[in-house]
Amino acid sequence: MDQQTPAEREATCQAIVDKVNSLDIDAFCIMDYWTFDGYLALREHLQKHPGATRKRIFPGIELRLEAPTNHRLNTHVLFDDAILGETLAHFLARLCMGSPVGKPPSRQNFIDLGKGYDAGKLRQHGFTAEDKINDDKMHLLGSQTAVVTRESLENAIKLAGEDRCLIIQPYDTNDGLEELDWKRHPYTDSYLMKMVDIFETRHPVAVDLFLGLGHPDKPTLGDEFIDNLGGYAKPVVSGSDAHAIAHYGVYPSNRITWLKAQPTFSGLRQVCQEPSLRCFIGTTPPKQDHIIQNPTKYMRRLRIEKVSGSTLSDQWFNGIEIDLNPGLIAIIGKKGTGKSALADILALAANTHCLELEFLTAKRFRQGSNISKHFRATLTWTDGSPVQVTLDQEPDIDQPERVRYLPQQFIEKLCNEIELGSGNFDRE
Repeated sequence: MDQQTPAEREATCQAIVDKVNSLDIDAFCIMDYWTFDGYLALREHLQKHPGATRKRIFPGIELRLEAPTNHRLNTHVLFDDAILGETLAHFLARLCMGSPVGKPPSRQNFIDLGKGYDAGKLRQHGFTAEDKINDDKMHLLGSQTAVVTRESLENAIKLAGEDRCLIIQPYDTNDGLEELDWKRHPYTDSYLMKMVDIFETRHPVAVDLFLGLGHPDKPTLGDEFIDNLGGYAKPVVSGSDAHAIAHYGVYPSNRITWLKAQPTFSGLRQVCQEPSLRCFIGTTPPKQDHIIQNPTKYMRRLRIEKVSGSTLSDQWFNGIEIDLNPGLIAIIGKKGTGKSALADILALAANTHCLELEFLTAKRFRQGSNISKHFRATLTWTDGSPVQVTLDQEPDIDQPERVRYLPQQFIEKLCNEIELGSGNFDRE
């Protein structure tokens, strides 16, 4: 985008937004070589057009890292999308090319690097001595051949905040770490494998090794591999590596990345804590296949709003819409934040036959003037079918219940009866 006019840059940003909105993908990362300019232009565009997308777009950068390999070792860094542009600039300025006291990657430093090559190196990379007077060509050459030191990368990450950066290292993909000869360079291999947070890989065997699931034919290799990572499993991803907007969402060999987490930077950090439970590389995870085959058994969305014509001044949950994850297993919150209310409403909308609710009772939300009659809930299932109920309704026991609801007081009653050795527990 650096060579575009403002109008062209706006058009490019809008094309990116239109493309990501058209894809069934929740999160993206903009990775450009040596620069954040593309991401910052897109961020500025989105600030001018609030609500243009609900997709999460992270800033990132692609670097070449100093290493004893016969190929350029590409390394990526993904950042918290709340990070300041100023911090990204400081990160870039802290990187050093070639030595711990080398210059940071910048246009002028790339130009100087290119001009410093002899004729043989110029020919090797497709340039001539005459090209040295062309700054654009020397900038291209310098950016194609520069590497930064590992130490400067670590220093730059410390400056930006270690809790706001994740290193992503290609492994068996283009210019990845797998090609490093670990027998000849054990220190470098061990150093990099431990430094990296997330690895890019597409091969099923490598995926299992990183996730701590072992090797199918070499029982001892799995433990040795994990030990080399620092003693714990690490997440895996398979990027699209799109170099054109049209290629967004196109994955080589259909090796798609699925991460079980909120599409936030905090969600990515949670994936790093439980990679084997939260990562899948492939067409669809087994859980997703089950959901596709059983769409009437999974809740998708809950909306709560006032009924038409309500004169109630209290807002309560009016206008609340909650997307429900098919893997949801717990509702967490402080006392009085609505946990029981949410559970009761979901149960009622799914026509539970349990009549001992926690919140929608005459002692709580239905007491006195019964304000529950002023609210309705719409539960949408994964097949797209909605069910609407007012919160003063009772379950219809003549119709099938779609969930089995066990409210807290029912569980407590069962536990008490277990101690006495009789009651509902045996019947359940």
